[in-house]
Amino acid sequence: MGFKQWIAQAKLQLARVADLTGDPDALGALQQAIFEYQQADMVLARPYAQVWIAEAMIRKGQWRAALQELDDLREFTTKSKEQYYDTIAQDLREQALRHLADEDTSTDRLGGVVRLT
Repeated sequence: MGFKQWIAQAKLQLARVADLTGDPDALGALQQAIFEYQQADMVLARPYAQVWIAEAMIRKGQWRAALQELDDLREFTTKSKEQYYDTIAQDLREQALRHLADEDTSTDRLGGVVRLT
């Protein structure tokens, strides 16, 4: 365990607060913190950290990146059997998929935006 884990976990929490208060650099801080956490061979915080990262991506309109993060989380939780953030992760996944579907219906085949009235 040791200090590396606690420092990384503290960074995760601080980055989460930064994200929720609108700091534009918070997503990168979250990603760096979870990287450091995993480098300390820790996994318990991984589900909520990845959910927080996906939420930050969604707030930035990075829908596909959020889906990729959530897919990675699903792969991890399938193996680890950690389920305490599965419901929130699924809700975020559905939100991202709905947004991407909405984007697809508002774009024509040539890539131009079509106004639907």
